[in-house]
Amino acid sequence: PHAVEIQSVDLIQIPDLYRITVASPQEPFVLMAPGNDRAKPRGRTVTTSVTAGMDAGKTALRLSVPSFGEAPDSASYRVQVPPVLEQFREEMAKAQAVVVKARALKPQTKSVELVVIEDDGTPWGTEVSLSQDWQAIRIPFSGLRLFTHWPGVAPGRGGPGDHLRPGHVQSVSLCFGAWLYGDDHDKPHSFELQEVSLEGG
Repeated sequence: PHAVEIQSVDLIQIPDLYRITVASPQEPFVLMAPGNDRAKPRGRTVTTSVTAGMDAGKTALRLSVPSFGEAPDSASYRVQVPPVLEQFREEMAKAQAVVVKARALKPQTKSVELVVIEDDGTPWGTEVSLSQDWQAIRIPFSGLRLFTHWPGVAPGRGGPGDHLRPGHVQSVSLCFGAWLYGDDHDKPHSFELQEVSLEGG
C-alpha cells in the first residue's frame, strides 16, 4: 500500500536578489589565521597542532620545538595574504597597526619575530613579546623596522618617512629561533597563534 496527502501546489516568484555578508567597518583584516589553513612550517624539529584560540569559536596553531641548536637554528611559519582581501586593498591602506593574537606555552618562550612583507618584497619586522596569557598585541607601523638583513628589499625603500604600506601587504611570517632566547635556546619552546590582522583606519 502507498498513500500521500497534498494540501496545495503553488507557483512563487523568487526576487532577483543576492545574499551577501557585510562586515563592520571596525572588523580587522585577517592576514594570517593558521588554525584554518594548510601551510607547513619550516624547521627541522618543529611540530604543530590545532587548538582552541583566544576568541570563542576560533582555532589557533600551536608550534613547538624540543630545543634549538646554536644560531641561526630556527623555525618559521609563513603564508600569503588570503585572496579574498584583494578586493579590500583600498580599505586596508587606511590601517594603522598590526595585531597579533598569541601566547607562549613555555616560560622561556618570551618572544617571536613578526615580519610583514609587501608586494615589492620589502620586509618590515619586529620582535613581539609574549606572555603565557592570551593577548591581542597591537603594534603600530612605527614599531616595525625595515629588515635590511632579509633578501628582497626593493630599491629606494627605507628612506626617511618610509614605513609599511598596509594596502600592499603580500605575506606574513612568524619565526622563533636560537638567537631570540640566549642561554635558553636549548630548552623546549612553544607558542600558540590565533591570527595576525590589520586594524584601525
